[in-house]
Amino acid sequence: MGVLPSHRPLAFGLTQLGRATSWLSFCRFILHSPDGGKRAVQLCSLEPLHFSGFVTPLQERFSCMFSSHSSHRPLAFGLTQLGRATSWLSFCRFILHSPDGGKRAVQLCSLEPLRFSGFVTPLRERFSCMVFEDVDADLLRFGERTGKELWALSRECERNQPSLVQFDAWGQRDDQVITCNAWKELKAIGAEEGIVGLAYQRKHGQWSRLHQIAKMFLFHPSSAFVTCPFAMTDGAAKTIEALQLRGVPEIKEAFSRLTSMDRSNFWTSGQWMTERGGGSDVANGTETIAIQQPGDGTRFKLYGYKWFSSAIDADVTFTLARIRDGDGNTSAGTKGLSMFFAKLRDEEGRLNNMEVMKLKNKLGTKQLPTAELLLDGLDAILVSEPGHGVASISQMLTVTRLHSAIGAISAARRLMQLCRDYSCRRSAFGMMIKDSPLHMLNLSSLEIQIRAGELFLLDVSRYLGADDVGLLQKDESILFRLLTPVLKAFYAKTMVNVCCELMEAFGGQGYIEDTGIPCLVRDAQVHSIWEGTTNVLSLDVLRVLAKTKGEVLLIFNERIKRMTLDVKNAVEKRGLSDCSEALVTATTSLLKTAASTSLDQMCFVVGASYFNGSYYIRSSERKTLV
Repeated sequence: MGVLPSHRPLAFGLTQLGRATSWLSFCRFILHSPDGGKRAVQLCSLEPLHFSGFVTPLQERFSCMFSSHSSHRPLAFGLTQLGRATSWLSFCRFILHSPDGGKRAVQLCSLEPLRFSGFVTPLRERFSCMVFEDVDADLLRFGERTGKELWALSRECERNQPSLVQFDAWGQRDDQVITCNAWKELKAIGAEEGIVGLAYQRKHGQWSRLHQIAKMFLFHPSSAFVTCPFAMTDGAAKTIEALQLRGVPEIKEAFSRLTSMDRSNFWTSGQWMTERGGGSDVANGTETIAIQQPGDGTRFKLYGYKWFSSAIDADVTFTLARIRDGDGNTSAGTKGLSMFFAKLRDEEGRLNNMEVMKLKNKLGTKQLPTAELLLDGLDAILVSEPGHGVASISQMLTVTRLHSAIGAISAARRLMQLCRDYSCRRSAFGMMIKDSPLHMLNLSSLEIQIRAGELFLLDVSRYLGADDVGLLQKDESILFRLLTPVLKAFYAKTMVNVCCELMEAFGGQGYIEDTGIPCLVRDAQVHSIWEGTTNVLSLDVLRVLAKTKGEVLLIFNERIKRMTLDVKNAVEKRGLSDCSEALVTATTSLLKTAASTSLDQMCFVVGASYFNGSYYIRSSERKTLV
């Protein structure tokens, strides 16, 4: 690798780190055939369309990881025994829309059980058809629904965007946020499908989280960004559990509703942090004050201005404010912030001492009501220790950042599915465009990036599932803390480019609003901004490195070394000795430089070294593909 320049930004290091974990995950995925066969991976052929690239790693998670929580599992799900891409199971059927208005159901799934001969027992025998078959059937059914009913509802939301009516007919302040019936129906469907609730019903223990993430992955591109309030609702429920807040009657009721799968009982939550003085800089930008009220010491009134508040048709919210003492003073910085819980409206539907000042006019996510809010004595409950608001609300941020990654990757996946279908039917220059080598080379490159992201996403989701039920080991907890911001930073940004490339693959039709493609591309822009920009997440990674005194990188190194060894053995078995040598070189480079570099350079080394090694594998695979 050589000596890295000292000015190398950490954001670039995060890019390389994300790429490393993703590409190496993908390489391990495609290089192992359970039957020892050496068929070419059909990334450059769209006949037949056998793979969507998501459910097999999910099946792997429900198979080997359900029965054992082995410490030797590699970073990307213990993918050693997974079959080639041509035998991947799909988890959904998309109804894809052609430019001429026709509709064709593209069969993207095989219902035959996928068996892994490398395991001691096949999948179905191992679990007596309990876990994966149950989840698989639910995903297949829901996949049908997302492509038909939900997609139509999401398009209706785009055509009928929210509006604000501030006064009633008699001049009284009312602040009604008007959303269309399709938006309300999408929220109701999300509730009954368990888009949040599945993770807390825990029918399958820690694997319930993966079930939920998979459904969210399917749901997002057809959700009209209802997934935004669902992400905050998930984060709120996680926070209530983690901080053991259900002893408060109001919060106990809220938790039962936030996790409900009954559409008539379901609530959503907001997350109000951004103020005029700063976006991600909540320590210095938060001006909202909290004045204590008579009682048990937990009741406060909040006064302030929340500058960017999404999903303001929510039922409850968590927010930050500074407690004013008896002398009228507040503490500055992070130590002055506390976390509060509040309901938005009373039993009669009146707003809780707040005003909706205006709706935001955004580049995208126009289906989602986002507003500026004036808090004028908002009744709230203190739910953190005074001065510990940032640490308490971090539970929400972990979950919502994961949801941002889901949104980014799933949008790219939906566009890829549409693009593959289009390639099978669009004829140009005397041939189907699927038969154009240049077109297919471009799609294959994008497909690899998307699949790598799916693997990375599922791995981080697995950590969250283990944390939900108290099974997350210490080393995994530290790694989870590192990989969550890396996942969000890397894929929220790179998937924007992937989406733009896929839009271009449609030619002029990709630019036509009627297709729904511009909406997916436009909305994808938000993920790199919400829940922390790339630079903010870079600083978060630095905090993890500093807090653990570098221990997290030692843990990461061990995981990568085990993964590298598995890939090395696989490529040597296939006779790709140049790839094996590249991986060994990458590992050696990392070990030699990690101890002598600064933290930001170390991040870059971790990512760039392994990207170098895995790139050789990818290049060798491409020789076979092309």
